[in-house]
Amino acid sequence: MLDISTLVLSSETLIDDAVKTALERDENTLYEPIVIEHSSGYRIISMYSLLMAQQNTLQDLYSEVRYLSTIDPLTLINNLSLE
Repeated sequence: MLDISTLVLSSETLIDDAVKTALERDENTLYEPIVIEHSSGYRIISMYSLLMAQQNTLQDLYSEVRYLSTIDPLTLINNLSLE
């Protein structure tokens, strides 16, 4: 019999919460399967896939913050050109 500890998460779990929950697991089970429960069934993902999804989210947020910090939202003028 396989001794596998499976983490089961709801499909409504946010990526950040899923990563936190997955990383709280014991070091020996950290890279064991993660199951996402959907109304139509289950999907198995790896820790790598979960971390890549979080990385993509963080990259999108970084791009948005960078845009908002360089472009004036009212005039749409580049703030850096005023220096």
